[in-house]
Amino acid sequence: MQNITVEELKALAARLGFYNRPMDELINIIKTSTEDQFQKFETQLKIKIDKFSKKLEVLKNKTSLIKNKVGQTQIDSGGIVIAISGLFLISMLFYIGLQDDIMTAILYLGMGTVGAVIVHLKPVESDFWKPILFSFLSILIVFMQAFIYYDSGYGIGQALIFSIPMGIMAYLLNENLFNSAFSLIDQSTAMWHRIHLTMNRFRKFSNHKRLVNAQKRLEASFTKKDLMIKKSVSFIKYEYDVAVLASDLKKNDLAVSHIQLNGKGHNYAN
Repeated sequence: MQNITVEELKALAARLGFYNRPMDELINIIKTSTEDQFQKFETQLKIKIDKFSKKLEVLKNKTSLIKNKVGQTQIDSGGIVIAISGLFLISMLFYIGLQDDIMTAILYLGMGTVGAVIVHLKPVESDFWKPILFSFLSILIVFMQAFIYYDSGYGIGQALIFSIPMGIMAYLLNENLFNSAFSLIDQSTAMWHRIHLTMNRFRKFSNHKRLVNAQKRLEASFTKKDLMIKKSVSFIKYEYDVAVLASDLKKNDLAVSHIQLNGKGHNYAN
C-alpha cells in the first residue's frame, strides 16, 4: 500500500505539472492507495455474499425435498382424533392407577395394551378370541379397581359401578392401540414436514435479506471508492494544471515564483 500524505500528493502533482511530465503513475498510486483502504471491508462482504449464496442454494434444494415429503403426507382430522384418543386413554389408565401406586399404574397400562400386542403378533384366527381376550382384560381391570375403591370405603355396588369406565377404556385401548399409534406417527410426521417447510422458508427469507443487504453495502463501497478516487484525481489535476500554468508563466518571466489563482496562493521554486 502506498503510504502518502495529501501534501506530498500536492507537491508531486505540482512538480509533474511544472515540468510537463505525465501523471499516470501518480493516478495509479492514488487508485492503489484508495483501493487498499477498502480492500479488507470489501473482501469481508464478498465472503459473506458467497456464504449466503451457497446457503440459499442448499435451502432451495432442501425446500424441494421437503415439498415432496409434504405431498406424500396428509393431515387427516379423523387420524388426529384417533391419535389423541389413544393418548387420552393411556393417560387416563396411568393416572387412575397412579392414585393407588406406580405399580398399579404400570399394571393398568399393561392390561390396556397387552391384548393389542398379542393380536398384532398372532393375527391369524383372532376374530374369534380377540373380543374374549379384550373382555377378560377389561373385566380384570374392573375388579382390580373395584377392590381399590372398596378398600377406600365405597360399597361393593358403588365400587363396581365406578370401575366400569376403567374396563371400557381398557377395551377401547386394546382395540385401537395400533391404529392410534400409526395415526400418531403419520399425523406427527405430516405436521412436522409442514412446520419444517415453514421454517425453511423463513430461513430462505432471512438469508436472502442478508444477501441483498451485503450486496447493497458492497455496491455502496464501490461507489464511495470511485467517488474518492475521482475526487482525489480531480484534486491533483487541479494542482497539476496550476503548475503547468506557472511553468508557462515562468518561461515568459523568470522572476515568477508565486501566482494567485481562485484566491489560492501557489509557490514554486526556480
